[in-house]
Amino acid sequence: MITIVTSAYNAQSTIGRAIESVQSQSFKDWEMIIVNDCSTDNTTEIIKSYAEKDARIRIINHDINKGAGLARRTGISHITGEYMTFLDSDDYLKPDCLEILHWHAINYDVDIVSQGYIMIKPNGEIIQEKIPSSKVIQVDGAKFKPNKEDTKRFMNPMLIRTSIWDKVTYSSRRFLEDTPTLVQILYWARNIMLIDYAGYYYVQNSTSLVHSANELKHLIYQTLSIKDMALFFKSVGKENLSNNTQFKKQYTMIQGLCTKADRIKYKNELEELENYYNK
Repeated sequence: MITIVTSAYNAQSTIGRAIESVQSQSFKDWEMIIVNDCSTDNTTEIIKSYAEKDARIRIINHDINKGAGLARRTGISHITGEYMTFLDSDDYLKPDCLEILHWHAINYDVDIVSQGYIMIKPNGEIIQEKIPSSKVIQVDGAKFKPNKEDTKRFMNPMLIRTSIWDKVTYSSRRFLEDTPTLVQILYWARNIMLIDYAGYYYVQNSTSLVHSANELKHLIYQTLSIKDMALFFKSVGKENLSNNTQFKKQYTMIQGLCTKADRIKYKNELEELENYYNK
């Protein structure tokens, strides 16, 4: 079985499309875990209507809004499939996506199958397709190196062996939470296979959390990710993989960009960065 984990918060306009793209898969042995992160619109009613008609859809409701990282962590804790993948509530899949990913995972005995993705506007217009140029299996240090099509920095299009999550805890951050988590996933995987296929539609919504964030917020959370990754590498005896030079560079940039209002708004994040910098 493949488990699809979806976190949903006020996704009434897109969650139906995401669910239906899973239901239309040629691969039928799946379960879909939808973590409803305390939505205040009609998301709850919509996902209930699908779950009532399809027993493969399971709903977990948060009592308070916890953000994408903790919502995914909740979903991961309920997985029963041998493999799993993520699907954001505003994205969707090609009908053969799960079948192709599963076939490669089984026939090549790999822990992660990484496909490409299709960047698309909400109206369906394709912006860009990012697809690995060839099939390749990577091990050891090569797992961390981005391929030239830049498809390995995005966790959603990956099919991941569920047992890896026994060693990985999803980041609790509310922004750019997948970056430090992905590094751990790649580290604990025996191997990762890139395939020259793209079945994941990545919708570029200007109002989404990622696309509506300003430059400073991106910089702060990118730097927090560098810190998190450095601490992970230290914990597994691979401190040489830490990029403290980049951390120092970005920390200096943050200090120069922050206004008085920014220092109040991002007080906790800036204190966290300062403590690590001082160490």
